[in-house]
Amino acid sequence: YVGAIQPRKNLKILIQAFNQLKIGGFPDLKLVIAGEAAWLAQETQNLASESPYNKAIIMPGRLKFDDLGPLMQGAGVFVLPSLYEGFG
Repeated sequence: YVGAIQPRKNLKILIQAFNQLKIGGFPDLKLVIAGEAAWLAQETQNLASESPYNKAIIMPGRLKFDDLGPLMQGAGVFVLPSLYEGFG
């Protein structure tokens, strides 16, 4: 995932789905949540740190634009689980 860390981005469900995948037999799977902490980000950060698979959840913060290409090229899946997107 790449984007702001905030509730409307549905990262809670993403982390829960990741936990289920780990239980389901994907031991080498890693989750990267790259983005700047925005409003109410603490809940998502807590959920990630409290996960039994927290060592496989990587939260590098906001990345430089030049780093996004290599990150996405190395990904097996790109997930954007947002509940709502606005404009303007």
